[in-house]
Amino acid sequence: MNSETKINILYIDDEIFNLTAFLGTFRRHYNVYTCITIAEGYEVLQRFSIDIVICDYHVSSDDGISFFKSITVDYPGPIRILSTGYAEKEVIEDAIKSGYIYKCIAKPWTVEKLRSDIEKAYHYLKMNS
Repeated sequence: MNSETKINILYIDDEIFNLTAFLGTFRRHYNVYTCITIAEGYEVLQRFSIDIVICDYHVSSDDGISFFKSITVDYPGPIRILSTGYAEKEVIEDAIKSGYIYKCIAKPWTVEKLRSDIEKAYHYLKMNS
């Protein structure tokens, strides 16, 4: 990746620890926007050009798959990655088949695996845009 081009990532999770860990780990490599609610995530999508959205499956009383379904019309561009420590496998497979999510990553994630997934997602985005 060109050193002048930084991937814009929106990370939504209702656990402060996860947001802090993600920001601390990846802010040197990417432009990172973190949100604790899905409502804040919508605001970031309205204000910034986002390449990749990573959202937890459970965010307070909301869920990441419903969020991804809702943004596919107004914000179809970003690659959508679901992050979860637990979820119904069938629900996730259906969301992937329907095109609502690009992939699902398991929590807890490792830095190496998540970085690899982000780079692959960005490559996929560029190849398909």
